[in-house]
Amino acid sequence: MDINQKNIKEIIKMQRGSRIMCKASEIGKIIVNKCLQNGIEINTQKLQKLLVLVQVECIKDSGFPLFSEDIRIWDCGVAIKEVDEDFRQFGTQFTTEFNENIVLLDSEMQYIDNIINTYGSLTASQLNALPINQKVISMGIKHENETYAHVTAERMTEEFKNDKANRLLKTFKTKYHY
Repeated sequence: MDINQKNIKEIIKMQRGSRIMCKASEIGKIIVNKCLQNGIEINTQKLQKLLVLVQVECIKDSGFPLFSEDIRIWDCGVAIKEVDEDFRQFGTQFTTEFNENIVLLDSEMQYIDNIINTYGSLTASQLNALPINQKVISMGIKHENETYAHVTAERMTEEFKNDKANRLLKTFKTKYHY
């Protein structure tokens, strides 16, 4: 880890207390609230797909995952077990906002806003069919005696953290005709 990454992690720790990452369920509550505030229908399956997109967006831009939970590859596509367990009590369709104050960095809130603005109108099936979710599905590893394949936050970080650098390099090469 270079000094810049270390400094970024320390700044995040200071702003969040001692923890670096959020819980996926916390991010899920923010997504549900933002969708409902914007008149966007949201159910548990759609929430799961949006969470994965937010995780990928965060890794691509910052080089760090937003939450540490594994992404599971279920019959219905990508999902996070802990989110499924935490939100099960609310049913499948969300109609009421959560009344919690979860602190995020401005950039993290921007990732959520970007994903909702870009993909919020899609259904869970449409979200699952997106190439980025299909890429996450293809990354799933199923260990012996496990029912479902999964992708760790570390694996996702390895896969997606260089996307920003690659985009910048491609832009540079295009601009300067390399």
